[in-house]
Amino acid sequence: MPKVSSSTADSLRVMFDGELTRPEAGIDNAPGNGHSIVSREGCFVLATCEKPAVLRNDRAIPARYSNSLMKQVLLAVNGTLMRGMELNSNLTQAGATFVEETTTEPIYRLWSINDRYPAMVRVARQGAAISVEIWSVPAPGLAEILLREPPGLSIGKVLLRGQRETLGVLAESILCQQAREITAYGGWRAFQAFIQTGSISKKKSAFRAK
Repeated sequence: MPKVSSSTADSLRVMFDGELTRPEAGIDNAPGNGHSIVSREGCFVLATCEKPAVLRNDRAIPARYSNSLMKQVLLAVNGTLMRGMELNSNLTQAGATFVEETTTEPIYRLWSINDRYPAMVRVARQGAAISVEIWSVPAPGLAEILLREPPGLSIGKVLLRGQRETLGVLAESILCQQAREITAYGGWRAFQAFIQTGSISKKKSAFRAK
């Protein structure tokens, strides 16, 4: 591991928003290498930059430096966190960026909780592929997103089409006991479209809540 000067290590710290700050005037990286050790309340991280750089508290930090320090995790969302939905701002305010639309493996079922948000549960049989959106989320933002989710929802592992596994929003099964099952619609966005067009009665779920 390259040697890093103690002055550099003690002068930098990482905040949850991914910024590098220094209370004094400014400091160069250790000569001859592109590494700096940065800390947040005693937790040290080795950050790799393209080349030695000067970091000053009165100058914006290039994105390539701050982004390299912030671990990103993929999150599959299936309801009000999706684009154009009521709680999408919870993702964007946490610094998340949209990646793709896809579906789960056909091992999930979906319920509508008072027509306000969906509840997706993994099942052993009679499952279906549910439409989801994948977002890239800064790891520190996951807790904030979860705390703003409706009661009964949590973050767990979700199996996507193609046997890809990622984190995603799931529901406690007890939440669905008295709820309307909407698995046959294939996703929350499609269900909302039927509600808005007044055609919801024309398509009934092929599943029953257990």
